[in-house]
Amino acid sequence: MKRFSAVVLAVAATVLLLNGCMKVAPSPALPGGGKIVMFVIIDRGVENGFTDYQIKNRHQLGAFMDKDLVAMLSKAGYEPRLIQKRSEYKPGKNSYLLQTRILNYNPGSKAARMVVGFGAGSVGMDLKYELHGAGKEPLLSDKIGKGTSGEWQYLVRKLELAILEAVSAKLHQTTK
Repeated sequence: MKRFSAVVLAVAATVLLLNGCMKVAPSPALPGGGKIVMFVIIDRGVENGFTDYQIKNRHQLGAFMDKDLVAMLSKAGYEPRLIQKRSEYKPGKNSYLLQTRILNYNPGSKAARMVVGFGAGSVGMDLKYELHGAGKEPLLSDKIGKGTSGEWQYLVRKLELAILEAVSAKLHQTTK
């Protein structure tokens, strides 16, 4: 039992350390010091035929992403606004919509990650994201996916950082 507790503590400390050390891509600076308003929608990607377990996992992921992505955008210098429907997005100058959809999620096996290690029971996730401005066509659209033998929160954070990096790079080009 002591060994199990030590392993859990080590994994938790590693996740916290890595999350704290990750750099967030900064938003572009606007004339006059204003902030870019970023409306955010996280689509859980729940489909007909999903089991209760799959639905629960998607909602858990979505709830985590709602808070975490908004916090990351704020840390990067954006003014994030979490919305539930696209109709809540108000296009305008320095106002964008970031839509993210969970395409695939494999929670893996926490027991296998803890006991076996070496990638056993790894977590995998695929997302699609789009950045919209005032026009109808997205300014940026991509699918990304990753896997990890770590905890699912770490994987979500890695994907969010990749999205934020791409969005900030695109907006740095757009606002020049």
